[in-house]
Amino acid sequence: MKDLRDYIHLYIGCLVQYPDTDPDATMVIAKLTGVSEGDGVETTYLEVKKHAHGETHGDYLAWKSNGNHNSDALHLKLILRPLSDITKEEANEAWILGGGSNAVTNRIYAIQHLVRYTHLYRGGMVRIVNYLRKHGFDLDDLEEAGFAVYKTDIKKS
Repeated sequence: MKDLRDYIHLYIGCLVQYPDTDPDATMVIAKLTGVSEGDGVETTYLEVKKHAHGETHGDYLAWKSNGNHNSDALHLKLILRPLSDITKEEANEAWILGGGSNAVTNRIYAIQHLVRYTHLYRGGMVRIVNYLRKHGFDLDDLEEAGFAVYKTDIKKS
């Protein structure tokens, strides 16, 4: 069984969503900025929240539920993209970073095939995988495991 703690550090810099403790709000969308395997995760808001007590720039979400609300790291979901969502420009950039051959013209297919069927990442493949994770692609089936939502599935409010 997958555990989010085994993967979340690979997606630092990506967007996340989690329930807000503010009763008037439903979900927070923020950037994942830090992970502590034993303690929890740190997020930074996309916009600073202003309130009566000052400003808040982000949240710290513990791995352990405190029982008061459901805004903890256990309820956090990464906001990712399926690999099928890769653009031609992203595939070209990843391919070049990985040192791929100029003879390959269908780089979208090549990238998808490499990631899907290459389980030992080394050399240029590591640079491709790092690029794809940095750009929010779900390379570990985290959406299927319930640890992520796809960007295209988030409802606009």
